[in-house]
Amino acid sequence: MDLLGVNQRLRLKVLDGESYNHLYGVPDMRQIPFATRSLIEGLIAHGILQPGQVVETWRALQHNATVPAFQHRLLESLYQEERVRTPTRLIAGELPVLTCCSRFDQQPRQRTFVELELFRCHIS
Repeated sequence: MDLLGVNQRLRLKVLDGESYNHLYGVPDMRQIPFATRSLIEGLIAHGILQPGQVVETWRALQHNATVPAFQHRLLESLYQEERVRTPTRLIAGELPVLTCCSRFDQQPRQRTFVELELFRCHIS
Protein backbone atom coordinates (compact mmCIF):
# COMPACT_ATOMS: atom_id res chain seq x y z
CA MET A 1 0.00 0.00 0.00
CA ASP A 2 1.32 3.33 -0.98
CA LEU A 3 -0.06 6.14 1.18
CA LEU A 4 1.74 8.79 -0.84
CA GLY A 5 0.32 7.71 -4.18
CA VAL A 6 -2.02 9.60 -6.47
CA ASN A 7 -5.09 7.59 -5.44
CA GLN A 8 -5.00 8.69 -1.84
CA ARG A 9 -8.34 7.98 -0.12
CA LEU A 10 -7.67 9.75 3.16
CA ARG A 11 -8.64 13.37 3.48
CA LEU A 12 -6.94 15.54 5.99
CA LYS A 13 -8.92 18.52 7.22
CA VAL A 14 -6.94 21.19 9.00
CA LEU A 15 -8.96 22.96 11.69
CA ASP A 16 -8.41 26.52 12.73
CA GLY A 17 -9.10 27.68 16.30
CA GLU A 18 -12.77 28.53 15.77
CA SER A 19 -13.70 25.30 13.99
CA TYR A 20 -11.76 23.27 16.57
CA ASN A 21 -13.70 24.92 19.40
CA HIS A 22 -16.95 24.33 17.52
CA LEU A 23 -16.25 20.61 17.18
CA TYR A 24 -14.39 19.78 20.37
CA GLY A 25 -14.56 22.81 22.65
CA VAL A 26 -16.12 22.55 26.07
CA PRO A 27 -19.30 24.65 26.25
CA ASP A 28 -20.21 26.70 29.31
CA MET A 29 -23.35 25.06 30.68
CA ARG A 30 -23.52 26.71 34.11
CA GLN A 31 -26.76 28.56 33.32
CA ILE A 32 -28.54 25.38 32.15
CA PRO A 33 -30.56 23.48 34.81
CA PHE A 34 -29.11 20.14 35.90
CA ALA A 35 -31.76 17.86 34.38
CA THR A 36 -31.55 19.59 31.01
CA ARG A 37 -27.75 19.64 31.19
CA SER A 38 -27.59 15.91 31.80
CA LEU A 39 -29.80 15.25 28.75
CA ILE A 40 -27.62 17.51 26.60
CA GLU A 41 -24.45 15.83 27.88
CA GLY A 42 -25.96 12.46 26.99
CA LEU A 43 -26.66 13.69 23.46
CA ILE A 44 -23.03 14.79 23.19
CA ALA A 45 -21.77 11.47 24.59
CA HIS A 46 -23.84 9.51 22.06
CA GLY A 47 -22.47 11.65 19.22
CA ILE A 48 -25.84 13.13 18.34
CA LEU A 49 -24.85 16.71 19.16
CA GLN A 50 -21.49 18.42 18.89
CA PRO A 51 -20.30 20.44 21.87
CA GLY A 52 -20.40 23.60 19.79
CA GLN A 53 -24.13 23.17 19.20
CA VAL A 54 -25.06 23.38 22.88
CA VAL A 55 -25.62 27.13 22.89
CA GLU A 56 -27.90 27.15 19.83
CA THR A 57 -29.77 24.09 21.14
CA TRP A 58 -30.36 25.80 24.49
CA ARG A 59 -31.57 28.98 22.75
CA ALA A 60 -33.92 26.97 20.55
CA LEU A 61 -35.31 25.16 23.60
CA GLN A 62 -35.91 28.43 25.44
CA HIS A 63 -37.56 29.97 22.40
CA ASN A 64 -39.80 27.05 21.45
CA ALA A 65 -40.62 25.42 24.80
CA THR A 66 -40.59 27.49 27.98
CA VAL A 67 -41.64 24.71 30.38
CA PRO A 68 -38.74 22.43 31.46
CA ALA A 69 -40.88 19.30 31.06
CA PHE A 70 -41.42 20.07 27.38
CA GLN A 71 -37.75 20.89 26.94
CA HIS A 72 -36.92 17.46 28.34
CA ARG A 73 -39.42 15.80 26.00
CA LEU A 74 -37.84 17.56 23.03
CA LEU A 75 -34.35 16.53 24.11
CA GLU A 76 -35.49 12.94 24.66
CA SER A 77 -36.92 12.88 21.14
CA LEU A 78 -33.47 13.83 19.81
CA TYR A 79 -32.08 10.52 21.12
CA GLN A 80 -33.87 8.80 18.23
CA GLU A 81 -31.85 10.77 15.68
CA GLU A 82 -28.51 9.61 14.35
CA ARG A 83 -26.77 12.96 13.99
CA VAL A 84 -28.19 16.45 14.42
CA ARG A 85 -26.77 19.03 12.04
CA THR A 86 -29.19 21.89 12.73
CA PRO A 87 -30.76 21.53 16.18
CA THR A 88 -32.93 24.64 15.83
CA ARG A 89 -34.80 23.22 12.84
CA LEU A 90 -35.19 19.82 14.43
CA ILE A 91 -36.50 21.22 17.71
CA ALA A 92 -38.95 23.44 15.84
CA GLY A 93 -39.99 20.39 13.78
CA GLU A 94 -40.58 18.22 16.85
CA LEU A 95 -42.64 20.93 18.55
CA PRO A 96 -45.96 20.23 16.74
CA VAL A 97 -46.04 16.82 18.41
CA LEU A 98 -46.14 18.53 21.81
CA THR A 99 -48.63 21.25 20.92
CA CYS A 100 -52.20 21.30 19.82
CA CYS A 101 -54.62 24.01 18.68
CA SER A 102 -57.75 24.98 20.50
CA ARG A 103 -60.93 25.09 18.43
CA PHE A 104 -61.82 28.58 19.61
CA ASP A 105 -58.64 30.61 19.22
CA GLN A 106 -56.60 28.42 16.82
CA GLN A 107 -53.45 29.39 18.72
CA PRO A 108 -51.00 26.63 19.59
CA ARG A 109 -50.80 25.79 23.28
CA GLN A 110 -48.65 23.39 25.22
CA ARG A 111 -50.25 20.17 26.34
CA THR A 112 -50.47 19.07 29.93
CA PHE A 113 -48.74 15.95 31.20
CA VAL A 114 -52.02 14.02 31.23
CA GLU A 115 -52.65 14.90 27.59
CA LEU A 116 -49.09 13.91 26.70
CA GLU A 117 -49.38 10.54 28.41
CA LEU A 118 -52.74 9.88 26.75
CA PHE A 119 -51.28 10.92 23.41
CA ARG A 120 -48.25 8.65 23.88
CA CYS A 121 -50.43 5.71 24.96
CA HIS A 122 -52.73 6.27 21.99
CA ILE A 123 -49.81 6.20 19.54
CA SER A 124 -48.04 3.21 21.10
